[in-house]
Amino acid sequence: MRTKPYVIVDIETTWLSRERHRITEIAAVRYDGEKVIDQWESLINPETSIPSNITYLTWITNEMVADKPTIDQVLPDFFDFLNKDIFVAHNASFDYWFLSHNWYAHNYHRFGIILLYSLLVYTIEILREYSITMEEFFIIPEVY
Repeated sequence: MRTKPYVIVDIETTWLSRERHRITEIAAVRYDGEKVIDQWESLINPETSIPSNITYLTWITNEMVADKPTIDQVLPDFFDFLNKDIFVAHNASFDYWFLSHNWYAHNYHRFGIILLYSLLVYTIEILREYSITMEEFFIIPEVY
């Protein structure tokens, strides 16, 4: 049985506040239940310095993002890729609300596009409840 494709999303940011901090990377893969069928990724110039503790966590440096597009340049393409598919993220509320905040902060809603998705899958709670690993949840084969 085929399932509706879903998009697994991960973002990296300069810290935790969607109002004060910036997105430095968005990565996403579209999965059809059996295999990855598409992918999308962009480093993003946050127009501010990336703190050293964040570089330590993400490996994203100021030099890597210096000549990259800004979030307002990246968002339309990313949301076209998302295409109203199911939004899956390990910490879905953080990723979704960071993206949503930027969508509205950059006035994309003025074009009549409403950022609304039918389902957010929050994998942290699923993993905790069923005591399974990410590999088991997404049926990711081991790579040696």
